[in-house]
Amino acid sequence: MIRLILASLLYHWRMNLAVGLGVAVSTAVLTGALLVGDSVRGSLRQLTLDRLGTVDEVLITDRFFHSALATEVAAEPAFGQSFSMAVPAIFLQGSLSQPDSGARASQVNLWACGPAFFKLDDAERNHNEDRAARHGNAPAEGEVFINQPLAEELQAAVGDDVVVRLPRPTEIPPDSPLGKKTDLIANRRLKVAQILPAAGTGQFSLRPNQQAPLNAFFHLADLQSALDQPPDRINAILVAGHEAAHVPPDESEQRLQKSLLPKLADYGLSLRRSERGYFNLSSERMLLEPVIERAALAVFEPNHPQVAFTYLANYLQAGENDRGRIPYSTITALDLTDQPPLGPFKTPEGQPIESLAEDEILLNRWAVDDFAQQGVALKPGDRVRLTYFEPESTHGRVSETTREFKLKAVVSMTGPAGDPDFTPELRGVTDQASLDNWDPPFPYDPRRVRTAPPHDEDDRYWHDYKATPKGFVSLATGRKLWSSRFGQTTSIRIPPAEGLTEADLAKQLEKELATRKESLGFVFRPLKRQGLAASRGTTDFNELFLGFSFFIIVSAVMLAALLFRLGVERRASEIGTLAAVGFNARQVRWLLSAEGLLVSLAGGALGLAGGLGFAWLMLAGLRDPHWWLAAVSTPFLQLHTTWQSFTMGYLAGATICWLAIVWSLWRMSK
Repeated sequence: MIRLILASLLYHWRMNLAVGLGVAVSTAVLTGALLVGDSVRGSLRQLTLDRLGTVDEVLITDRFFHSALATEVAAEPAFGQSFSMAVPAIFLQGSLSQPDSGARASQVNLWACGPAFFKLDDAERNHNEDRAARHGNAPAEGEVFINQPLAEELQAAVGDDVVVRLPRPTEIPPDSPLGKKTDLIANRRLKVAQILPAAGTGQFSLRPNQQAPLNAFFHLADLQSALDQPPDRINAILVAGHEAAHVPPDESEQRLQKSLLPKLADYGLSLRRSERGYFNLSSERMLLEPVIERAALAVFEPNHPQVAFTYLANYLQAGENDRGRIPYSTITALDLTDQPPLGPFKTPEGQPIESLAEDEILLNRWAVDDFAQQGVALKPGDRVRLTYFEPESTHGRVSETTREFKLKAVVSMTGPAGDPDFTPELRGVTDQASLDNWDPPFPYDPRRVRTAPPHDEDDRYWHDYKATPKGFVSLATGRKLWSSRFGQTTSIRIPPAEGLTEADLAKQLEKELATRKESLGFVFRPLKRQGLAASRGTTDFNELFLGFSFFIIVSAVMLAALLFRLGVERRASEIGTLAAVGFNARQVRWLLSAEGLLVSLAGGALGLAGGLGFAWLMLAGLRDPHWWLAAVSTPFLQLHTTWQSFTMGYLAGATICWLAIVWSLWRMSK
């Protein structure tokens, strides 16, 4: 039987060659489609590895924290098992312009890192080996490194000056009415010291994008100075592994996140003992974020804390037609307590004030006396109006509103009510010696305040009492009027107790915040793991390109089956002879099927070489600007092959064609 099959193959070689070529075309297209899928997946993977180098994890927050946090993370005993270093950095997005040419580039990645960052390249990724000898691996103060795509957009060369514009961080969000709406951009003029190629460090980017990023690298001190940040403040940590192609295991990433233990100052919090003996928790953002407030109240609940919410009243008004007016006064909302030193609040006559209704207000002695000088004699039960900003602004616009209260009592300024620590520290305001020096972030009209003798009451109050509140309302009322998505508390005050120290309270709060640090932005992103997962795509690239080639594959299979059927029809007399000498129909079909199988296997082997060429041609078209480059934006695709695709393409191509031949024979036998 084998001799008969081989003899038949040789005798009908022309027809078998035609069938084999049909099988080869089918296998070539099928294998090529699989190889194109491999190439897309492999190119995206390589793009991710080239983009990140050895950087595995990154932490970027919207707040600036101490650079010592990076050192503490790297000092953990298990850190070295999967990682090599933790690099402190500053990352922002801004724009650069070239003054001479007038060219400007936006959405530029602004990086400030130490020399360690420029040592993260693997040897095979370092495309600029002489830069260490010329610049010590990192830009000096007053210098900037830019990558080639950015240099082309700016039309800049080494030695040119560029101006960088970057967003200036603000403690109070701009959408808050007390937040700064202007002067939010910092400018720095620097010299281009080096142009990095769009590879290695010059290609570094956090985003999985095929487009070459626009990168600029600075000295840490330059950005810290431009952003008015202390020399030890950063907003990012880059964690590098030992090899670019290595992805740390899940347990290493979990240990890394667990080892991240920010201090209160890293969250922008201050917990200190006041001169009056109590402990005061406040935030540099003025408002305590809701997550922080919940954590603090959970920790300090056994200590019976007092929550305070201080807001700015643009005017305190009283009397007929608002004849009496006191500008820019802080008003504190709180629940009164009789627990020293937080209470009790007392009248000048020594009477304790136990509580406040929602429509009641307390004014301190100074405010009542000032109204009296303006011809408004206030007594309990009189109406007092507060004019203040709405708690949230949109598109930079703020609006004022007014609320009327009933004066409950006058409060003495010599007790707990005369405490300037009710108002959190606010740069440009609480650190100024005079109202004339105010540079507040909120809309401020200096013409309203009285600073010139003999009518310098406001300035004298500031000199004597700073930001001590002039009025008090209930906590429920304050939150109803002034709370926003940014928070509803400005400080939490903890009364003293025997054995209670500032360090103990800080440690307790840090421990609680460590369980909520992710919601405050302190979380390492497994950048490389996510990038490699993204490179695999949500759709299988093999299936995608097989779908694109489906009609070609089907046509080639049909061609092979039709050619084989044509050959069988031309061999009708041979089949008749076989039947005459004793072969039954089943044996004849078996002989022809075996012959078709050998032709399919041989054609499939020939198709593997064609598949490699098909894949190369497809990728060449996707890289060529005159063909299909627009489909992938940038020419990043390179040929990647796997034995699995060759094996699958060969077996699938040969099997599909052979099954088509068998089906054709079965139809003919009828």
